[in-house]
Amino acid sequence: MAQQNILLPAMGEGVIEATVTKWLVKEGSVVKEDDPIVEVATDKVDSEIPSPAAGTVLKIVAREGSVPRVGEILAVIETDAKPDAGTTEKVEAEVNRIREVVLEVRQERKNEGEAAAVMKSRTPSGKFISPLVRSIAASEGISYADLDRMSGSGMDGRITRDDILKIVEQRTKQEAAVELSEAPAAKKAEKAAVTV
Repeated sequence: MAQQNILLPAMGEGVIEATVTKWLVKEGSVVKEDDPIVEVATDKVDSEIPSPAAGTVLKIVAREGSVPRVGEILAVIETDAKPDAGTTEKVEAEVNRIREVVLEVRQERKNEGEAAAVMKSRTPSGKFISPLVRSIAASEGISYADLDRMSGSGMDGRITRDDILKIVEQRTKQEAAVELSEAPAAKKAEKAAVTV
């Protein structure tokens, strides 16, 4: 008999935690491999987490309503399998990978927060910039000069979240258009090089 931890898996880029919404099993329940055992919700998706092995649920660690982080233990099951060093190594490798993802997301958020903190609350011409707008501008590389040229749709010309997101969308479309226009020119250059 071996005990196996059921961990909250990585559930997409940027997701570092989930809310346990409903347990589908109880302590003492017998489960088969891949049986859904718990429902969790993130800000992006709701999903069921399956049992990684057949066995008996020994302990439910994360109660309904709790918010565990990726890689944390949700429950412990007892399986008939004998402990396998390879399985332990795989679990440790997965936990380490999850920790790396969490650390990367935290670092990205910290960097964005620091960049937003460096930006001041007003542009050179005196337009007020909210913390949210500063954060988006910092993460998207939008300068004070760009913000100063914008005419906001908020009260007294204030730049709103929607205004800054429109700028981001326009930039994305412009970059895509440039890439599309450069692609035929690159192909022509390749053909010319081949024919020479």
